Amino acid sequence: MYPAHFSSGLQRGDWTGYPDFGGCLYLAFEAYERNRCYGGLRVELPLLLKHVRTCVDCRIIRRSIEHVAPQLLHEGRRESCFLSITGGYEHENDWNGVLSVEIFENETDDDGTKFQLLRRSTIEPLFENNYDYSGNRSNRFGQSLHVVEHSSSQAAFDRAAQWLAHCVENDKACEPPDDSFMPIHLINVGSASQSPFLFKTSGTRKPYACLSYCRGPSSDAILKTTTSNLEDHYQEIPEPAMPEGIRDAIKVCRGLQIPFLWVDSLCLVQDDAKAWLEGAAQMSQIYLNSHLTIVALEPRTCQVPFLGPQRFGNSNWQQLVKSLPTDGETNSGPDLLVRFESDTRPENTQCSLDKRAWCLQESMLPNRRLCFNGDEMTWECLCRQLCECGHTIRQPRTIRHVENGAALKLDRLKAAPILSPPRPHTFSWDYGSEYSATQGDIHEMRRTWRRLIEAYSRRQMTRRDDKLRAIAGLGQILAERFRHDGFTKDNDEYLAGLWKYEIHLDLSWVVTSLPGETENILKGPNGEELCWNVPTWSWASTPGHIHYESETARNSWTHKPRATDTCKLVEVYCERENVQDEMSAVIQGRLVLRGALVPVGLSAELESTQASDESDDTDETSTTMDRELDDRVALVRTRNQKTNPVLLDHPRHRAELRGVASDESFDQVGGELYCFRIFSWVAETRKVRDGKELFMGPETWFLVLKRSQRVAGAMERIGIGSHETMDLELCPIFEEFEEATISIV
Repeated sequence: MYPAHFSSGLQRGDWTGYPDFGGCLYLAFEAYERNRCYGGLRVELPLLLKHVRTCVDCRIIRRSIEHVAPQLLHEGRRESCFLSITGGYEHENDWNGVLSVEIFENETDDDGTKFQLLRRSTIEPLFENNYDYSGNRSNRFGQSLHVVEHSSSQAAFDRAAQWLAHCVENDKACEPPDDSFMPIHLINVGSASQSPFLFKTSGTRKPYACLSYCRGPSSDAILKTTTSNLEDHYQEIPEPAMPEGIRDAIKVCRGLQIPFLWVDSLCLVQDDAKAWLEGAAQMSQIYLNSHLTIVALEPRTCQVPFLGPQRFGNSNWQQLVKSLPTDGETNSGPDLLVRFESDTRPENTQCSLDKRAWCLQESMLPNRRLCFNGDEMTWECLCRQLCECGHTIRQPRTIRHVENGAALKLDRLKAAPILSPPRPHTFSWDYGSEYSATQGDIHEMRRTWRRLIEAYSRRQMTRRDDKLRAIAGLGQILAERFRHDGFTKDNDEYLAGLWKYEIHLDLSWVVTSLPGETENILKGPNGEELCWNVPTWSWASTPGHIHYESETARNSWTHKPRATDTCKLVEVYCERENVQDEMSAVIQGRLVLRGALVPVGLSAELESTQASDESDDTDETSTTMDRELDDRVALVRTRNQKTNPVLLDHPRHRAELRGVASDESFDQVGGELYCFRIFSWVAETRKVRDGKELFMGPETWFLVLKRSQRVAGAMERIGIGSHETMDLELCPIFEEFEEATISIV
């Protein structure tokens, strides 16, 4: 019985109402943890051994001790031993079944033997359903697979092939949606006796894999297809000349019996601008219709192989303990996996691939991904995510790129995704936010796009002129969703990373930080910088990280806000580098908007100016500007002496003000600088005070503009500002505005 089974040292927590545990260590431990008792559950080893014949869970613990520290089970040593058992819970009291066990030889032992204990899945390479609370208690131990030692081994390819076959047989949603699509070029991967070669596809559908990888810092030196070697590559692409990462992808294709491979550097003619743009315009189709995308999460360069020994497959990390009944035992429990290191990584740890801008759409567009990171292999499709160590079914630490991508491409799929068990208990709490957009709400879809752009802007990019190119595939998929079955009244239009339908919200991006190193700029033959005039109203015009702080009101306000006082889009013009591709990068653009415009002066002396303006009640101003961004914070003032802090997009705009006295700057109101209101948030509270209905807001967002030196009569964006008031009070700087039509380039 329970009182005789465990140490009487449980002093915290209320055990009232818990059942008789019948000597079961595992149920007692669960109750101990759920009741928030402090520290590890202490179990005397002699008491545990006393119950091994009647308790399968005690038997499992004993087997792990036999493997890890068998000497402690000997007569004369075990009497003083005890165990401390901890773990088992994740966020919000979700049971994950992973126990951490520490064995101490005696009370004076300060350095016990510590390990994690999991059970090996009985249906490898898949996992059993989540823990059965009413059935066999031993099935509630956390699961893992016996991790393959080397990812280029036949065992690894067999495991990956089983994952792929299970998806092909069971998941209609994951099938390539367009049965007729083929990329312009593919690589025939050949065989051990035949070299790979490039070929131009016909209309016949053939299963192919894509490779998603990091080219690395010396990408100019890697083998590419160019106009000079195109004909040679039609005959042969010599494997020794390929980067090792691409050679590994060839091995994976051969191991999985996928005959064809698409790799950007070899399937797009790199020095033929027209051919490259035509191929790039297919990017959304290429990844979406792949049979499988092979993903090299690590290393950071393709000149190093991504196949090799796996850290989690090393016996120093995890060891298999086979189930061998002894002494007449009828059930010794499942095969065990004893783990000497946790698979837990620091939060927000990113792999090299997830730091690259190009790879965001490569991660979200495919329906199936097979990932390699040097630790283990991971499978991800629309219906499940699996990894060898099992962490993906315990906690959603890995971003589910494919599932998040389903929110954008739902209307392209052959069937709705059915998420198969086991699932992490906390999935919806953590990484499921983007996936909720599959419900089809138009505003949620547009918020999804803005969240994607925020994440995209934080990724690294080698060439600044790729900023719009590397997200165009996702833009294409989203455009198709917006047009599906009258999703909007009129066809939406993609405008240099923004959308026509909610242009007022898309314009409200804020530059939160700027990178320390500038991206490479496209150079001409004589070293001159080529013209690349991404319009200043697009987030793609800045190398910085951007954030839509204006979205905060939707999440933090007690009542749901609506946008009012929105500017009107009168006309738009975008010159695209590929005129046949509406998602192509915009090299010049103009927005013609109508709304509230006020001339302002601008001062860099924010603190001193604010101090002198206390009489203007500016101390009540609510602003979202971060005080850590002092090198870009400035103050605008209108003719009626109303002020508001703003955040400039680049320090150079503030530097232009240095050397100009504050009063002199403000005296120039009406010359070169303006504030233009794009929208205000307002929320009805359904409350009345003194016969007057109460409102939240408005929270007004406005652009800071200057007259363009490049285009006569036009303006350019240099910053953004916001101001929050209450009960429909007008934003002070717009008390005396002019309704004007302006052109922003």
